[in-house]
Amino acid sequence: MILSRTQGKKATLIYVASVVITAIAFGLIIDTFMPAQWFLPASSVAAADACHVKIGWFPNACSILLLILLGYTFIINKHHNHNHITDMTKEYKINGMACQHCKNNVEKQLAKVPGVENVEVNLDKAVARVTGEADSNAVIEAIRLAGYEFVSVS
Repeated sequence: MILSRTQGKKATLIYVASVVITAIAFGLIIDTFMPAQWFLPASSVAAADACHVKIGWFPNACSILLLILLGYTFIINKHHNHNHITDMTKEYKINGMACQHCKNNVEKQLAKVPGVENVEVNLDKAVARVTGEADSNAVIEAIRLAGYEFVSVS
């Protein structure tokens, strides 16, 4: 998600695809050129019957702890609203933004306004979410200076 937001969907897709293809290629190379005995568990090499491999209590305890933590995180995040708008957050409706360059331009201009702590621009909704104690008039002026039309504030 972080890569997608910062680099864009195309760059993220290329990155993930290259990682997957490289991992598969190296796996095939290792399978082809390395002896299989190097990758067998020590208990299966020593034992004639590999079906009776004993798993210790520590890996089981770690697996159970991991499942508990994942479940807890899932439950907590399900009830957590990530789009919560505080009293210090305002949304400014803007006309004229059409591309990633427009988005970056508006974010850069709004970040310069005194009192602005964070800026998030959503191109689909044509909204800039500004967090901080900035003067609304200064934010509106920054939008106009960036070359876009201010519509409304909420």
